[in-house]
Amino acid sequence: MTTETFRWKPVGQPAGTVTFRRHVAQFGDGYRQVVGDGINKKVQAWPVQFAGTRQQMQEIIDFLDRHAGIRSFLWTPPLGVEGYYEVAEYSPSPVGGTAYTVSAKFQQVFRP
Repeated sequence: MTTETFRWKPVGQPAGTVTFRRHVAQFGDGYRQVVGDGINKKVQAWPVQFAGTRQQMQEIIDFLDRHAGIRSFLWTPPLGVEGYYEVAEYSPSPVGGTAYTVSAKFQQVFRP
C-alpha cells in the first residue's frame, strides 16, 4: 500500500517538541547512568492548526479519518525533513460563518 503525503499547510507558527528517548538508572548514592533508547532516539511532535472553509477542513478530516490514528503518513515539519507521522485525535471547530478550524497533534513514528 502506498503511503499518502499530508499536503496542507498549518496556520500560524507551530512550535514542535523534540524528545530524546532514553533510559535513566538512578542509584542511591546520587550517581546515575543514561543511555539512548533504540536507533531512533529523537522523536518530534507538532501541535498544528488548519483554517479554511468547511470543504477545505473536510478534506483534512477525511484524510485523518482514512488513517484512523493507526496508519502513518508522510509530512514535512517546519525546519525538518519529511518523515512518518500519525494523528491519534483531532479537534474540528466552527469559527463562524463559513470558517472552520481543525487542530491536531502530529506525532513522529518510525517504520522499517
